[in-house]
Amino acid sequence: MKELSATGLILILSLSSGTQTVRERQPKSEAHAPIKLFPVAKVIEVEAASRTRWSLAFAYDDKEGKYKHSGEDAVGDLEKYINEKPGPDWSPGLVAEHALITKDRTELEGLVRASLKPLLYAQTPVRLASSDGGLTLLLTSLGSENVYNTLRLEAKERAEKEIQKTVLTAIKQFRVITSPSIKNFGVMVVYGTKDFSSPDSAPEAEAVALVAAAAKCQKLADAEITEEEFVASSDVYIVDKDDITNQVRKVKISLDKE
Repeated sequence: MKELSATGLILILSLSSGTQTVRERQPKSEAHAPIKLFPVAKVIEVEAASRTRWSLAFAYDDKEGKYKHSGEDAVGDLEKYINEKPGPDWSPGLVAEHALITKDRTELEGLVRASLKPLLYAQTPVRLASSDGGLTLLLTSLGSENVYNTLRLEAKERAEKEIQKTVLTAIKQFRVITSPSIKNFGVMVVYGTKDFSSPDSAPEAEAVALVAAAAKCQKLADAEITEEEFVASSDVYIVDKDDITNQVRKVKISLDKE
């Protein structure tokens, strides 16, 4: 057999080394694959179903408190959710969300316990979603007793009022969350609207959700930035009272008044 030339031997060794490197790196990239959670807008759309619970709780006088949960109620329901084993009908996104909520259960319990408003959730008072490749923690859904006049305020104006009255206070409660994996915090609030020229008509529910970087939420809580600066740098989503499909709209809200 002919002996390989030095050049040929070097070429073979180089190809072999390259193949080995590729094989070694492949499991590493798989291990760091991102968890596929639902996007923020999709989670808000699903949770907007709490508009029905708002109507039952506020517009039709829920005397037994069947739809309005206190912070302590929410802690118990969060425990039930965490202790539930994911079933075969759970999507990979829901399984991943359940695992992440379970990991941070102690801090999440502190968050929902501190809620100053009743909660209108169906299963769990907190949700996790993806936004720009980061993890977003949502508190859903706060029930506000406020009812806004549709003759005087447009949808964005009603959302602005509710942000000022409810969201800015609620977002400061996230200071109890210290998990470095959570990059954004969000609050969803459901409130009422009504044509006040028709006094006998029942209020209709509307929703607003605000999502902001965790660092910005901390600065707001520490009074290092103004409310106007905070809202201007946040993402705001609304679900209009007339949209029966819970279609989410992303809007720009400004608290600055000229």
